[in-house]
Amino acid sequence: MTDKANRFVSPDNHLLHLITETNPSLFDEYDLKKSGLCLLDWAAVAVAGSREPCAKILLDHAQQEGGEAQSTLIGTGKCGTARQAALFNGTAAHAHDFDDTYPAIPAHTTVPVASAVWAAAERDGRTGLEIITSVITGIEVICRLGLALCPDHYRRGWHASATLGAIGASAACAKLHGLKGKTIMDALELAACRAAGTKAAFGSMAKPLQLGQAAALGLESADLAQRGFTSSKRVLNAADGFYALHSNDFSDAPLKKPLGGEFHIHGNHFKYHASCFLTHGAIEAAKTFFADNGGHPPTSIKQIHVCGHPELLKVCDNPGPQTGLAAKFSVQFCVALALTGKDTSALSTFGKHLTRDSELRNLMNKTTLEASANLNHEEAEVTFSLKDESTTKIFGEPVSSTEPDEERPAIEAKARSLCEPVVGKEGTSKLIQLFSALQTLDHIPDYSGL
Repeated sequence: MTDKANRFVSPDNHLLHLITETNPSLFDEYDLKKSGLCLLDWAAVAVAGSREPCAKILLDHAQQEGGEAQSTLIGTGKCGTARQAALFNGTAAHAHDFDDTYPAIPAHTTVPVASAVWAAAERDGRTGLEIITSVITGIEVICRLGLALCPDHYRRGWHASATLGAIGASAACAKLHGLKGKTIMDALELAACRAAGTKAAFGSMAKPLQLGQAAALGLESADLAQRGFTSSKRVLNAADGFYALHSNDFSDAPLKKPLGGEFHIHGNHFKYHASCFLTHGAIEAAKTFFADNGGHPPTSIKQIHVCGHPELLKVCDNPGPQTGLAAKFSVQFCVALALTGKDTSALSTFGKHLTRDSELRNLMNKTTLEASANLNHEEAEVTFSLKDESTTKIFGEPVSSTEPDEERPAIEAKARSLCEPVVGKEGTSKLIQLFSALQTLDHIPDYSGL
């Protein structure tokens, strides 16, 4: 066996053990509360995204395709097949790039997993606790694989939310289906051999579609494995398998970590700015400067220098975005918004009309970028040089709480802001109540009317 082949001596048993042995007896109150918040956040961004053009196209496609009404297409008042629902809900939930993220990879973990699990659970009549268990399992798989493969996986241009999301979704659905042994690995391998997604799609409809496809692919892979569809055991860890093709940094250490400690869902961060998470540190720094300036537009600024993680420059260096989607991936635009007091949590702020705003354009033209490997993905140091030759340097990082009880009011407020324009106050209250009590439910209520 070659040295390269030796690098991939079977971590399969670790994944199989993780999926098989994760169960509610390992969960503490934090796990249950955090998973409920992640699912509420997912549902809220899906409802809001259901009105976006990409979601409307998928809805039209599903209606033309037809099929049994098995699962809810969230926010539309309609149902489709479970696969259609996973594709639609996963795409809609990422349409605004406002869903939670795991910064260390980085990847959006809840959307591909929850979209797949929820569609299958509606179709198959699963309990709330089974949903939570499957979601925690799927997110754990994404995070462990991400830590095993990154940073090279993401650095190469792979969209980890999609590539790893498909495998995590298949693991979650395998858990929901009660699959065992080799059948679980067949599900993962069927997903891995078809998983895809590139960062080159960022700022377009194709980015959220990649997460919808990951959800649908994960569900389909588990469904096929349950029916006896098999794969090759070489797909993941052979010298020409998924791990080797996707990273030169692969280490199975994260996969070997024993169960029983803190689940990686603890590390999911909720987003309070409707833009790429890489921009959030710079936004927070600019918001601080704006507040320190008395809440007035900073007419005295001569130059803005943003120092961030190298990925910030690769993904979000766009000094002249032309569309609202592209603006979410322009750190120059996001900083300008914050410096002029614009609400970066409002979906309408990231509209095409503001990309032409002369005041924002002026600030964008004054902004320069620098990469620093000493900063995390979500951090930034922003230096403001003023016309009086003084400078101010501000460190920024996203604001979040480590305690679900402390974060719940903010997530519920976010859900109301996103959902009420689409499903009204009553529909929004139903969603909030659903995910507050999910672990106690023996079935999912009929929310097809939402």
